[in-house]
Amino acid sequence: MGSILVIEEAMHTMPWEGAMDSLGKKRFRKGVALAVLFIALGVGQAVLQRNADAQNPSPSGYVLGPNEGEALARGPTSIRVKMDPVRGSRDMAAGTQLLPKGAGIPVHQHTAMDELLYVLEGSGSGQLGEARTPLEKGSAIYIPKGAWHGVQNPDADLLILWVVAPPGLEAYFREASPKPGAQPLSREQTQEIARKYGTVFK
Repeated sequence: MGSILVIEEAMHTMPWEGAMDSLGKKRFRKGVALAVLFIALGVGQAVLQRNADAQNPSPSGYVLGPNEGEALARGPTSIRVKMDPVRGSRDMAAGTQLLPKGAGIPVHQHTAMDELLYVLEGSGSGQLGEARTPLEKGSAIYIPKGAWHGVQNPDADLLILWVVAPPGLEAYFREASPKPGAQPLSREQTQEIARKYGTVFK
């Protein structure tokens, strides 16, 4: 934008303008104005294309290592987003969540997302509706949209893989994770963000 302003100022201060007749000056200024317009359109097109590229699915996929992916932190829990619309998946999102001993996941529901929880390491118990089930490495819970569910791990750390379709949970995690140096969000603020992305806590 600064470059465009400089060009506009230059239109009124060209040293050779004095040698031009009135018609020549008008044609010269019209040409410069068109050049400025083309530059502005080119910049806008580049920005739009960059935003579109970020949302387009990756045609060939990708591979992430154990410690790769977007790292987020919510209270004592650590989250790593492995797949979501930002990375090219329009239809689902996935990641891992490390729950330190006693952290758990409060009972909640997703109004528009199906979810799968898969235990990678550790143990605890899962709640689906009113039923509680022991969880250990290799356990999986399928949670249809609208079902109340939660996780408890009073005796050991628990590392889980979460997968949701359609996406949305990752966006909640992202917005509800305090930025470095920021004050922690209140319970009310967290629940408001959760509702924004279709998650409701009891």
